[in-house]
Amino acid sequence: MLDVRKDCLVVVLEHKIFVYNFSNLELLFHIESTTNPKGLCEVSQTADQLVLVCPGLQKGQVWVKHSASKSMKFIVAHYSVLVCFALTREGILLATASTKGTLIRIFNTLEGTLLQEALPKYFSSEWSVAQFRLPGVSHYIVTFGNENNTLIILGWDGSFFRCKFDPASSKEMTQLEYHNFLDPEEPCN
Repeated sequence: MLDVRKDCLVVVLEHKIFVYNFSNLELLFHIESTTNPKGLCEVSQTADQLVLVCPGLQKGQVWVKHSASKSMKFIVAHYSVLVCFALTREGILLATASTKGTLIRIFNTLEGTLLQEALPKYFSSEWSVAQFRLPGVSHYIVTFGNENNTLIILGWDGSFFRCKFDPASSKEMTQLEYHNFLDPEEPCN
């Protein structure tokens, strides 16, 4: 995997991450990580400082490197293997999820402290806006649609869902559209 900022180039290998100066390709630093076949790595996108997040040396652990303060922290985010994480544009907040899939945790990267945890009971609480149950065990990407209160869900299995939710009244989303781009025989609805 490759990640590029205006000032650096990040190369992610299965057990190491290399960070190069973009202007002259000088190696700035490298980090060793646990097995990382998915190429998990995030970098902040604002120009004032580089924050790099990658898997640590043990499962469920995250390295956080702040280049401005030259500090490096370990965050024990989960007990099982990390499956994904996301960093805010400035690199201040980090959201993590593991293969177990029951929790999403949000951390402050400067202090390494846990700020928020979405537990399974969250989805039945008053704070949960809408739910949609996906079939199978595919991986999915979710984004907001062009119309108000719609979501687009794309699966690695070729599935496409367009759903609508009503934040005022209903907890279940309505499926507006479904296609499977890898199965031409499947009917569209």
